[in-house]
Amino acid sequence: MSPTLNPGSVISLEALPEFSNQTKENDLVTLAVQDHLDAMLASARLLLRSEDLAWDAVQEALQALWKEGSINSPLRGWLLRTVRHRALHMMRSERRRNQHESACACLKCIIAEDSSALSIEDQELIELVSEIVENLPANYRTVLKMCDWLGLEYETIAQELKIPIGTVRSRLSRARSQVRAALKPYLLEKTQNNLN
Repeated sequence: MSPTLNPGSVISLEALPEFSNQTKENDLVTLAVQDHLDAMLASARLLLRSEDLAWDAVQEALQALWKEGSINSPLRGWLLRTVRHRALHMMRSERRRNQHESACACLKCIIAEDSSALSIEDQELIELVSEIVENLPANYRTVLKMCDWLGLEYETIAQELKIPIGTVRSRLSRARSQVRAALKPYLLEKTQNNLN
């Protein structure tokens, strides 16, 4: 006898003794979710505008359901809310990744001193980052340039500056934090301009 689940039903795998083995639990979850799969995909597609990313968000939501084991709210609402949260997380991660990659590309151009192929916005960012780095305290600036611009390992920097490796790490962390804090208003303004 297979259970019937209404779209608004609360699901608890532990509460169903006849579904105690793994196969039956898989069947129960499949039965419970299949009615909601199209709505989950549509919601994810709407936010992510990508079929592959939408499937990823749905898969992450289903994995979250499986890890939970039981939920105390209507299944459809929980699934749609979880897909939305996963999709929004993926969008934020992508935005941060793009900002980071853009900043890294600009830093590489600073190192190479080749700004001919850059847009005006990228050139502005390069000038801003250069100014911020030059205004850092000397000990932070030195470690940041050696690590991020010259690509030296922590051990090499520690040997060159004759300081402990822990000091290299802490100075680098503080330097990056100060650069991030100084860039935050610029990046927020750019993000707002891109959204408009």
